Amino acid sequence: MTRTASTPVYSAASAAAPVLATGAALAVLALGLPLAGPAATLGACAAILLFGLPHGALDLRLLTQKAPVARLALYLGLATAMLLVWRAAPVMALVLFLVMAVVHFAEDWAALDEPFLAHGLAGGLLAAPGLLHLDELHGLFAALAGEAEAALLGDALRLAAPVGLALALVGLAALVRRGEQALAAATGAALTGLVVLPPAVGFALYFGLLHSPLHLAAEMPGEAAARRRVWMGAILPMTGLSLLIALALARLETRPTVGETAIAATFMVLSILTTPHMLAPRLIARLEVLRPKLGGDTPLVRRTRR
Repeated sequence: MTRTASTPVYSAASAAAPVLATGAALAVLALGLPLAGPAATLGACAAILLFGLPHGALDLRLLTQKAPVARLALYLGLATAMLLVWRAAPVMALVLFLVMAVVHFAEDWAALDEPFLAHGLAGGLLAAPGLLHLDELHGLFAALAGEAEAALLGDALRLAAPVGLALALVGLAALVRRGEQALAAATGAALTGLVVLPPAVGFALYFGLLHSPLHLAAEMPGEAAARRRVWMGAILPMTGLSLLIALALARLETRPTVGETAIAATFMVLSILTTPHMLAPRLIARLEVLRPKLGGDTPLVRRTRR
């Protein structure tokens, strides 16, 4: 997507979905209807997978460029490594997931051109539930890692929340100053949702209606026919495969309740897919830089010979 310094990266039309959906959820909460029960948790997990996973499916285009076999091996190796960490040391896996989430979500605010504030926004979003929903955050982390000690990470986020939210507010003001009012409105809605709403619901609204569409809009081709080809050839197949992985994890990582099992499967599959989604492009780009110094082609960056 080509833009100038005066061209916002996020439109008012795009901001409508997260703003209106968060407003609707807050209205439901104000009416006293439950948003933290099993049905709401299952719905939030389904929304995270159905609306959040499609942007990661664009990884398929990266894998099918140069040296597809080597790149696929790298992608699967990184995903498998994260799965093994979950199996061997789930609390460590959860810590790694939170760190990766901050780094990855900070990309949503690259328009700031200020990495410190972008990471502050990401950290504030993740820490926000600790203010009003600490018990639910304890339960979510314990369900995800399958160990009670993981709940202590909720206490860490509670301590970080005031500083994180203060940085997030500074970041919101910076977005407005840069002419990114729509992105600021959507980000403000996400922050509000993650502070006030149950953690799973607030995260689903942010991940599915701000993070994923923002990255899809940046990566999708402009022509309608090309977009359809991407949806049919990459997004739908990869999303379907990701849902099958989530179902397999639900069978593998059973918890005392259906809601806890859904939480574990959903966030584990996110972390397993986020690891190569974040690291594979960075490693490939690094190898592109190093290729001349390595004496020519390497398996991941081999050029097609004519």
